[in-house]
Amino acid sequence: MKKAVNRLLMLHTVLLFFLGVAGWIILRFLFPGMEVKLYFIIPLFFYLIGVVLFWRFGKVSVENPFKTTTLYMRIRVLKVLVSIVIIVLYWVLNKSGFRPFAMTFAAFYLIYLVWETALFLKLEKLIKNNTPKVQQQNK
Repeated sequence: MKKAVNRLLMLHTVLLFFLGVAGWIILRFLFPGMEVKLYFIIPLFFYLIGVVLFWRFGKVSVENPFKTTTLYMRIRVLKVLVSIVIIVLYWVLNKSGFRPFAMTFAAFYLIYLVWETALFLKLEKLIKNNTPKVQQQNK
């Protein structure tokens, strides 16, 4: 299980790095008038949320699927709350550049939502596949 989680973490790292670079290139060359100050915060935030997700899933018991779902929902709620705090802080500190930041953040949020759901499905499959082995070892 830990090998699979580490493999998914590596995939997450590569994906978020490329998404961050691609987002910067798109903003820089396709939308040059849309300046997003502190752009690096956006991909970094979503990367760190993913790291927390993997870190916690590495410690969750595969024998209790309810804990897995509860953990996933807690992390999603945490992501929403921290996202709101980041958006509000940016709005308070930089009202003039808020719209491009909020639009970019929303785009990343939607892309990450799809990625996070795919990750959760993969983790659930891993847990399902590993559960019989764990129960057999306990007998």
